[in-house]
Amino acid sequence: MQQQAWQQQAVKQEMPQQPGQNLASREFTIGLLVEGECIGRVVGKQGAGLKQIRTSTGCQLKVDASNGDPTGARRVTISGTPTVLGAAMNNVLVKVFGDTNNAPAAVTVQIPLESAGLVAGKAGANLKRMRDTYNVRTELERETINDPQYGAERKLNMMGPWSSMGPALVMALGGGIPKGAASMPGVKTSTMRGADVRKLSADPEEIQFHMVVPDKFVGALLGKQGSEIKMLEATTGCKVAVSKKDYGERHMICIGKLIPCFTALKALQDALVAAAAPVGVDVSNTTIIFYIKSGAIGIVVGKGGQQVKEIREATGTKVNVEREEINGQRPCIISGLHDQVMQAINMVHARLATSFEGEVTDGVGGKRPASPDGMTAKRPRMEGGMTKLLVPAAKAGLIIGKQGSGLAQLRQSCNVHLEVLQAQQTPHFFGDRVVTVQGSLQNRFLAAVAVLQTVYHLDLTAIELKMLVPNAKAGSVVGRQGSNLKMIREQSGVNVQLHKEDIMGERLITAGGSLESIQGVAQWIMQILEGQEHAAQVSY
Repeated sequence: MQQQAWQQQAVKQEMPQQPGQNLASREFTIGLLVEGECIGRVVGKQGAGLKQIRTSTGCQLKVDASNGDPTGARRVTISGTPTVLGAAMNNVLVKVFGDTNNAPAAVTVQIPLESAGLVAGKAGANLKRMRDTYNVRTELERETINDPQYGAERKLNMMGPWSSMGPALVMALGGGIPKGAASMPGVKTSTMRGADVRKLSADPEEIQFHMVVPDKFVGALLGKQGSEIKMLEATTGCKVAVSKKDYGERHMICIGKLIPCFTALKALQDALVAAAAPVGVDVSNTTIIFYIKSGAIGIVVGKGGQQVKEIREATGTKVNVEREEINGQRPCIISGLHDQVMQAINMVHARLATSFEGEVTDGVGGKRPASPDGMTAKRPRMEGGMTKLLVPAAKAGLIIGKQGSGLAQLRQSCNVHLEVLQAQQTPHFFGDRVVTVQGSLQNRFLAAVAVLQTVYHLDLTAIELKMLVPNAKAGSVVGRQGSNLKMIREQSGVNVQLHKEDIMGERLITAGGSLESIQGVAQWIMQILEGQEHAAQVSY
């Protein structure tokens, strides 16, 4: 009802004008791309849907013939003043998405090239206003599209609650904020946005993630009187909270060290899938915001954005580092399939690991002194436990790299001491090479995952984990009456075996499966060996 009321008001009222401009009465033409399978709902029987939108908004509107777009999308061309465009756009979207105002969506609009600067605003100010006011994240592509009918255009990709996209576009085109739009689902302010971003911790290893979830499933994740997240906090050791209800989209907030947060995020995703399945909602795609200390953002982005590009290509995710700083941190927004997103987070964290390990702060999250060459100072010596992996001898060269470049990269990115032992040093492991990893628990975990990704990069669904554990600690892995080993098998779905043979004071653990399941197995074993059995009770 709020949606319809805004659309009716939008075409009748005169919108505020920006100083010195008459943009509210200026006519624009945009192209809204709609998936081919949805276009019938927009057109309606014998064109009734198009006629209804034209009548109710006063816009000029037509559906273009298929132009061979590889995605199958069809262009809906809309012409009118900003308020008319916004109302018509939302009329189209309500036919596409139905009664799901709060549902996150991705929509592409083609903007005339001469209007692209207006939409973006000075230094991207309008794009930022759309995000802060309507919770609609936008990306204005640089590449120009030369349409034979409409001339030069640029694509504006919009992500967020679809019901807020029309008002957001109205504002960017100079139509101001439509009266009544502030109460629409998804509308928020920058102060509300910052209120749920926790300040930097004095502990450099503590990190913060926000997982975006549809509002209607939040109750299932919270449990009765918050019972589910209380249990999640108790079993993982990280803090779990939910953002304020004012958001059009809700955020499940996880704060802690990397491995506990990974465990919590996986458990939340599993609960979300379970809650959405009975009503037929696909939540396999997820968006997680990784809040990164502003002073370390360059490590993630890289020169000319090269590091972000590599993460996108390696994981198949969308990765965007926003310019806005919130409580000394900048949001790194990662979207895609949950497993891909977790892999991307792993890669981002690996690049930050050198600044996490042994970092000196001013007690309130300030930067530590830099070395003379401008790089962050590093701890002069390596401390922590050791993890030993076996990898196929034929694949050891992938880890070592040309003239040791692979080893150097792994050591630096994960901040560990990592070695591939020579075959003659471990002749009892015929066909395998021993990889030793020394450092903190979370950095050893990162390095172990990186080693597996390197060795099995051609097929991450068929990974073989071989880990050596001291014979004296094998009983801890097994647990009382086999409870730990049974739990790991049940939670991961992987057949994990602890071999009986004592090999030079060590026992071999083997497991085979996908990267996600093997990461979980490695995590549990390493935590148990570290004396953190309580953290191994939630599915990874």
